[in-house]
Amino acid sequence: MNALACWFALTLLAASLVAQPKPTIELCAESLAESVLRELNDAPSTLIFAPDSTAGLKRELDLRLQAALLARGFQVRESPSENALEIRYDLQSASVKAEEAGTKARRVVSLAIFLRLVSNGELKLAKPLSAERIDTLSLAELERLNDPRYPETTIEPRRDWLERAIAPALTTLSLGIIVYLFFSVRSN
Repeated sequence: MNALACWFALTLLAASLVAQPKPTIELCAESLAESVLRELNDAPSTLIFAPDSTAGLKRELDLRLQAALLARGFQVRESPSENALEIRYDLQSASVKAEEAGTKARRVVSLAIFLRLVSNGELKLAKPLSAERIDTLSLAELERLNDPRYPETTIEPRRDWLERAIAPALTTLSLGIIVYLFFSVRSN
């Protein structure tokens, strides 16, 4: 009986882990890795890929792509060598959009890159690639899955008409009171 309860608990834990939505940055990285790996069908086992040195979304995606290449069994080097395929890509766009439907939102993560594969200084492939991931989640999860470090992966929560009207009205009213108090104290 104890083994059955343990198995049931582990099954529930595994199901809850599978059902968890992924952060937007992970969906972007998976889209990038999937697109690049699709083009590496006949590639040699040694690849040259150096992550971007400046902080930002491109560097984060580069590091995750490098990890995906290593997980697929490729040997990844950062410095040039003979008989190795060099991977270069330009990040053309990365975006996330949400379409609200009641308490749920449909999240669309899009990524577009321009991939170049170079071998011994010779261009082997130059191709634009794009990928899109779509999922449905609650509005609370949508905000939690944002990564504020990268604006490309952040969805601003939509404000209803009352919030859009109250915020400017309160700001204007506050400024009006400050100006009135300033001049009324100054005249006394």
